[in-house]
Amino acid sequence: MGCSAFTLSLATLSGVAGLALICIGFSTDNWTEVRVNRESIKQSLAKNPVPEIAKQFDTDRYFYSRDIGLFRECFPSQAPKSLDVYISPTETRCININYYIPEDKESSQFSDDQKARLHMARACVALIICSFVWILIAFFVGVVGCWMRSPSRIVATGILMLLAALFCAGAIGLWHGKEYYERFKIKDDFFNS
Repeated sequence: MGCSAFTLSLATLSGVAGLALICIGFSTDNWTEVRVNRESIKQSLAKNPVPEIAKQFDTDRYFYSRDIGLFRECFPSQAPKSLDVYISPTETRCININYYIPEDKESSQFSDDQKARLHMARACVALIICSFVWILIAFFVGVVGCWMRSPSRIVATGILMLLAALFCAGAIGLWHGKEYYERFKIKDDFFNS
């Protein structure tokens, strides 16, 4: 079972490209885009005033357009006045996402669905980090395999890369599970707005 130089080169370039794409995805704040038509809400509130919503309109983040990533929630146009925002490297106003590590009084009062959503979000980050680790191990096994021209180490490199891809796929699945919980399962928050 031999490996040609072309196959090894293609595998190396694919691995580097895959790692670059995972790094870009890991660091971006555009995993979910939420667009809010504030003018439409203002007009609705003018026609049918709801004091509870009118009071929260300028202070609650759910009434603002936002981009949500793994670690930050960013407001591309304007941010709520009540939040302590900072300027991100991409020049948007952001807040950090709280994963409640360690758990506190607020997180101990979450419903079962909110706890499941929180654990899925945490596990998503953990699986992506594990994927990085598997890719790093695969890199070193691959270098040794190419250096020693060992077919078994080249096969092990392929298996490790597949394992890294499996962890990434699991992270993507958990992210979509978290999104599902936010939109359809959690009813006691503004997630459905």
